[in-house]
Amino acid sequence: EGFTVEETLDEGPTSTVYRARKDGAERTVVIKTLTDAYPSARAVARMEHEYDIGATVQSPHVVSYYDLLPHGSSYALILEDFGATDARALVTGRAEPPGLGEFLRVARQVALALGDLHSREIVHRDVSPGNVLWNRETGEVKLADFGLATRIPRSREAVVHPTHLQGTLAYISPEQTGRMNRAVDYRTDFYSFGATLWFFLTGSPPFLETDPMALIHAHIAKAPPHLTALRGDLPDVVAELVHRLLAKTSEERYQSAAGIVADLDRCIETLSDGGAIPTFQLGTQDAGRKFRISEKLYGREEEVAGLLRTFGTAARGPVHLLLVRGLSGIGKSMLVNEVHKPMVARRAYFAEGKYDQLGMTDPLSAILQALTDLTRQILTEDEENIAEWRSRALSAVGDGARVLTNLIPELSELLGEQPELLKLGAVEARERFERTLLRFLQAAAAPAHPLVLFLDDLQWADPASLRVLQQLLTSPDTRNTLVICAYRDNEVSPSHPFALALGEIESRGVGTSRYTLGPLPLDALQAFIGDSLERGTTEVNRSPKPCWRRPAVTPSMSPSSSTVSRTRG
Repeated sequence: EGFTVEETLDEGPTSTVYRARKDGAERTVVIKTLTDAYPSARAVARMEHEYDIGATVQSPHVVSYYDLLPHGSSYALILEDFGATDARALVTGRAEPPGLGEFLRVARQVALALGDLHSREIVHRDVSPGNVLWNRETGEVKLADFGLATRIPRSREAVVHPTHLQGTLAYISPEQTGRMNRAVDYRTDFYSFGATLWFFLTGSPPFLETDPMALIHAHIAKAPPHLTALRGDLPDVVAELVHRLLAKTSEERYQSAAGIVADLDRCIETLSDGGAIPTFQLGTQDAGRKFRISEKLYGREEEVAGLLRTFGTAARGPVHLLLVRGLSGIGKSMLVNEVHKPMVARRAYFAEGKYDQLGMTDPLSAILQALTDLTRQILTEDEENIAEWRSRALSAVGDGARVLTNLIPELSELLGEQPELLKLGAVEARERFERTLLRFLQAAAAPAHPLVLFLDDLQWADPASLRVLQQLLTSPDTRNTLVICAYRDNEVSPSHPFALALGEIESRGVGTSRYTLGPLPLDALQAFIGDSLERGTTEVNRSPKPCWRRPAVTPSMSPSSSTVSRTRG
């Protein structure tokens, strides 16, 4: 009410966008409404969230949010209208991609928009051509749509079905897929920005896979072709800038929007009339906005290579046990998580669970966590694969499926409703449960989809877990499976239940590999400090003085005195 619609700008499955004029006003506005007459509470909350985020950002490079008005059973967003069209429509509707100068100016304005958002601790999470608004007549470019934006500086994505991923799948970052074991922070926007720039230059996203899972795997593990192979007229430095944005890990991308703007400015300044740009070193003015501990793995190259070789062996044949041991905080979990990505890239299911010292009385806690994780991954497959899984799992577990669905609600969605179980005695019921659990795990592994079962902190495992683990590893029917167990070796004595179970497993001829992690070597530690402080290792090595000094012992202080001992400590 109070507005006259002049044209419909876009009709999508969830929202409709209009150009309208408020009664008595000279300038037009853009109105965004939800398509459904009776939208879900989640959709309405997302629109409220978009206004809440957008209204706090005052930037010439971001679309202004004027108001949120009641509209039927929902709301209408009232937005700035600067005569723009989304970049996706502009690029797709042209016979030729934008000229290099025009491309660089558009890219610069989007980078400035990201800088304005990140300075306010806002992560956009859905940078894509459809959310870049471009008025080609004035050259004005603004970033829009904050429905998925967040003020949380770091988060972990859950593994969900590709259709439920937050963001535009063709432009989503590897860590945003939930399959990378990496935190999502503001640098996720840089990957999506790189994919958007790729679209501007080529008319298509970096990866053309049509299957959602194949597209996810491409983001995680596949390198796109070099841009100069697709655009022979593109200067090398521009291609390298885009490829740097598209790095698989956030540490290898740009660390700030200011660094991107600085390099784009230099490209614009040195662009010749013939379209050439002299090559220069990228990132010289790039520095992270705040101190962040690097998430890269250091000094474990041999162990990573060994884990991947062991995985290759187990994926093709009998089950294999891999033990990772070391002191608390030495990096056992981080080492295993480092091989998560290449394993998933080979279509493996990576299911993990962790034992808790306070939950030692909860039987099978980590194994049930891993089963829940595995079930959620299976449910991300397409309907054909889910049906195949259901058939194979039900064939394996038979009438005992109800014992699993009672404990893992997600399994009901995979296996369907199951009949009630026969009443058994305590011992028989336990044996039925463990037998059903074993058969389900065996059914989960296949040559096309090997299973990696990662159980952490085995020093706190309960007897039931050790019994199931022993059955899984010693059964001749367990194949295409790698079981990784991490534990603190200083807390596992020869008489520890886990040590006794390992002895029994090895006596049965099960293939076993061991990795004992020690402290990082000095060069790896220097590299870690250098990356975290965004300094080269040469600068880290250049310290002229030691960081501590032994205190002098004065005549009034005996070397054996407690004061001296405390000072040295």
